[in-house]
Amino acid sequence: MDAVRASGYTTVILWTLHINSNADLIFDSPLLVSNGVYVGASTWPAQLATLKQAPTSVNRIEVCVGSAGPNDFATIKTLIAQSGTGSGTTLYKNFVALKAATGADAIDFDDEQEYDVTSMVQFAQMLSTIGYKVTLCPYTNTSFWQTVKSQLGSIVDRVYLQCYEGGAGNNPATWNTLFGGLKVMPGLESPNSTFAQVQSKMSSWESVNGVPGGFMWYYDSMATLDMPKYAQAILYGPTVLPPPVGGLTATVTGNSTTLNWNAPVGSYITGYKVKRATVSGGPYTTLAANVTSTTYQDNTITAGTTYYYVVTAVDSIGEGPNSAQLVVSESYDTALPLLTPGSTVIGTPGSWNNVGDTVVKAFDNDISTFFNGPVADGDWTGLDLGNGSLKVVTSIRYCPRATLASRMVGGVFQGSNTADFSSGNATLFTVTATPPDNIYTTAAISTNLGSYRYLRYLAPLGAWGNVSEVKFYGVSIPAAPAGVTVAMKDGTGSLNWNAVATALKYNVKRATASGGPYTTVGPNVTSLSFQDTGLTAATTYYYVISAINEAGEGANSTQVTAIDAYSQWLVQKGFTPGAANTGFGQDANHNGISNGVEYMVPAGLGVVPGASNSTIMAIVRQDAQVTATLGYSTDLASWTQVSFPAAADQSGVPAGFVRLQLQDPMSPGVPKKFYRIKATR
Repeated sequence: MDAVRASGYTTVILWTLHINSNADLIFDSPLLVSNGVYVGASTWPAQLATLKQAPTSVNRIEVCVGSAGPNDFATIKTLIAQSGTGSGTTLYKNFVALKAATGADAIDFDDEQEYDVTSMVQFAQMLSTIGYKVTLCPYTNTSFWQTVKSQLGSIVDRVYLQCYEGGAGNNPATWNTLFGGLKVMPGLESPNSTFAQVQSKMSSWESVNGVPGGFMWYYDSMATLDMPKYAQAILYGPTVLPPPVGGLTATVTGNSTTLNWNAPVGSYITGYKVKRATVSGGPYTTLAANVTSTTYQDNTITAGTTYYYVVTAVDSIGEGPNSAQLVVSESYDTALPLLTPGSTVIGTPGSWNNVGDTVVKAFDNDISTFFNGPVADGDWTGLDLGNGSLKVVTSIRYCPRATLASRMVGGVFQGSNTADFSSGNATLFTVTATPPDNIYTTAAISTNLGSYRYLRYLAPLGAWGNVSEVKFYGVSIPAAPAGVTVAMKDGTGSLNWNAVATALKYNVKRATASGGPYTTVGPNVTSLSFQDTGLTAATTYYYVISAINEAGEGANSTQVTAIDAYSQWLVQKGFTPGAANTGFGQDANHNGISNGVEYMVPAGLGVVPGASNSTIMAIVRQDAQVTATLGYSTDLASWTQVSFPAAADQSGVPAGFVRLQLQDPMSPGVPKKFYRIKATR
């Protein structure tokens, strides 16, 4: 299964299913389903389920019915004539059980004998009600297949055209005209077609006919050759970029980092690019292009700096996507979130000869000790991160037992949410080369493999465990940002927020209705502030912010509201924000009073004289964007700012305003004072 997942093929077709006269389903020769019950091998459903588990290229499973052998479609015709296709029939129940057991997405029709339109259409319609798609696999009899597709419509979503053996003379261009715009996917036979022949034919069919892909018949012959290479030969007909580089590792010696990686499937890679950044996620700078081997030595690292590496593959079409990011640091355990603290070491109990080299030795931060398992096969050591603690692993470091490093080749690092790893395991990394002794090897881990509570290193068969140290690093989904504030002024919303631990970047989202829906207006922001420009000044906006790290995007923050109250006031007064004389310090209605003062102090500044003091009062608008200050002068030339506190009595004050009040004592001989209120935005 692992070989298929790593092959580059996107669809696996299980060949072939035969149907007995009692509707029993036979896979090749073993009985698979009988009387609505799966009776095949108990391990097969779980094995098939792994085909779609990341990392994998497989996203679809089909089961083929029919062949050039037994006339299964004649049997189907008879069964339908006898009992129909209702949900109570054995035929219907058996295909329900088949779907539950195999997880099949579609049933592939390989009718090479019966060619009965009516019963095939009825059979396909029954399968559709169960949840299957239907695919056709013709090699001859064009009118039959055209009629079937025409009657089934969208139930059929693929046509696999046999271009080998009896269909060797088929031309996809001819068949492409038969199915209402659905183009065929041509297939070739691996025993009789070399990689170069497959690539040549697929390339020709793609350029002339625009075929959407192709298939190879059949697995057993490819398994002894190079299945991934055939997949690439097919893909190079539809011309795609190379896949991501996998298996990226690093070892550090002094000021030198040695990178190694695995070549992608296929043999069409012309070179690699090695890139580096000093910030997680980039931007990356290309250190070397046209690297022709699968190793590179970087001698330009600086002590105390953490580096982030990616590698890409290049072919005649162009450059493929980045590999998983690899982190290199002198101080891994402080630069990255180490998962050992607070975790419980778990694994195979005991040790070889009971001498004490148990699972805890792999997590004691001492490369001179090691885990040496009690049995040759199946030994493992790992961590339980604790109840409710799910982590996405971002990096793994490991060191082999000295002089026995080759025993790690084929070992796998896994994540699971099942304590004994009996189900739901994800392969995080596979050791494909002998690591060096007495030094850590760091592995790049794809961050789209899921979150797990349990992590482990599973030694290969015959290895007796034999690992010196294992270190897992990882993060959880980040929390929602706190402390979010927004200020709106002249069509710009200025946002600020507090940092979130482990966050690499943030998404700023905006809506014009409270509660959303929100549109991301600031994607992947790396600072703790953002300027949202070009807004409509008098419109109210609503913002939330989310944090992002290797584990994904966290929850939205509490919503904050951005209101440009001054612009809204201009609209209420009949003015257009941004038009002539609408600035805060200008005079839109030409009455000698600035817009800002009219906005902030609609009733103006009042003075109430008394026997011993004067009371200066104003009803002032509350706007965080504006500062209102009180000043006095005795000569109208020099002004002194004074405190203007809120009055104790706020009765009768409109919402959004506050009464400010100052008591100014009157003394004989003191010059007359002139007061003014100033608004600054």
